[in-house]
Amino acid sequence: AVRFVQEPAVEAAFVAMAPKWNTVAAPGGYVRTSVVNGARGQLRRWGIETKCLPDPLPPAVPDTSVELHDALQTLPERQRVAVVLRYFVDLDDDAIAEHLECQPATVRSLVHRGVKALQKEIEL
Repeated sequence: AVRFVQEPAVEAAFVAMAPKWNTVAAPGGYVRTSVVNGARGQLRRWGIETKCLPDPLPPAVPDTSVELHDALQTLPERQRVAVVLRYFVDLDDDAIAEHLECQPATVRSLVHRGVKALQKEIEL
C-alpha cells in the first residue's frame, strides 16, 4: 500500500516543482516535503474512503438480495431505516416514529419516498 501511495505523490511533487526548480534555494527539501505531504493526503483520503464503504455481503447471498442491498445503500439513512423497519421488521408507523424520534406522518413520507427511490434504482 505504501508503494502505491508513494509513486503518484513523487510524480506530483516533481511536476509541481519543475517550473520553480531554479528559483527555490533547497529544491531537494522542497520536493521531499511535497512528497511526504502528498502521501499523507492520499493515505488520509484512502482511510476516509474505506470507512465510508458499506459492509460486504456474505458470498452465499442470492443475487437479488445483493441488488436490493445495493439499492438500499443509495437511500438517505432515515429513508433506509424507515423502509427496512416497515418491510423487513414489520413495524407500524408509531413504532418506527418512536425509533426515529419523529411523527408518524414523517414515517409515512420517508417510506413513500424511499420506496419510490428504490423503484427507480431497481427499475421494477
